[in-house]
Amino acid sequence: MVEQTRRRTPRGTLNKPMILAAAAAVIAEQGAEAMTMRLVATRLGVDPMALYRHFGNKADLLAASVEDAYEQVPMPEAGGIEGFQQLVRGLYRVFVIDRPGLLDPTLRVSTDRSLAIMDRMLAFLAEAGLPVRTAVALVGNVNRFLIGCAAMQRQPGDWEGSAEFWAQGKALLAADPARYPALWAAIGEAPVFSQEDVLESWFEVTLGSFR
Repeated sequence: MVEQTRRRTPRGTLNKPMILAAAAAVIAEQGAEAMTMRLVATRLGVDPMALYRHFGNKADLLAASVEDAYEQVPMPEAGGIEGFQQLVRGLYRVFVIDRPGLLDPTLRVSTDRSLAIMDRMLAFLAEAGLPVRTAVALVGNVNRFLIGCAAMQRQPGDWEGSAEFWAQGKALLAADPARYPALWAAIGEAPVFSQEDVLESWFEVTLGSFR
């Protein structure tokens, strides 16, 4: 068995950003639960003890990784529904496309930045005239939507692979269209989504009545 080799990090150059980048890569490949200090160290080509000079344990590294991801989400300049959409697009880019493994509800990590983002989303929706109860429900839906998309993103294949899924469904339905008449009528209109289409379609359905 050939052992995979990685470029070693030069002695004395290891720092927190390097560790966070390596941790993000490991989490994207294997998930937050499977990430260990040893796996991150192996990716960096250093002894695992070198990581403990920067992070006390795995939990500390995971919390810092989540915080670092939230810091990559830009705060929008627009307000109202437009600002809300821009903020959700930023979250989608970071936590679904770039770092899908970090949006794991089992981590239960809150940071100042994540709270600031939630506060801004609620403020944008209030500015758009939504009642507090509706705004809270909508922000909760955002979290559930992003978690679901991130989970799908970590599975083998890609969004465009849905074309094969729909082709299989059409073949099954074509054998007996009368059995599922509503589905047969609708499946011909079913789009094949790209990653960007998924989010924009969600906006269209969820926010259509608020525009």
